[in-house]
Amino acid sequence: MRKVVRRVKDTDPLESIDDKLNNLTKIVEKIPVP
Repeated sequence: MRKVVRRVKDTDPLESIDDKLNNLTKIVEKIPVP
């Protein structure tokens, strides 16, 4: 099932953008806020 989801995400630009935003938020959360 995971492979199918990945394929769908690859074909759906909105999904890929969503993934990128999620990754960015994860990276930002790792950065300590001063």
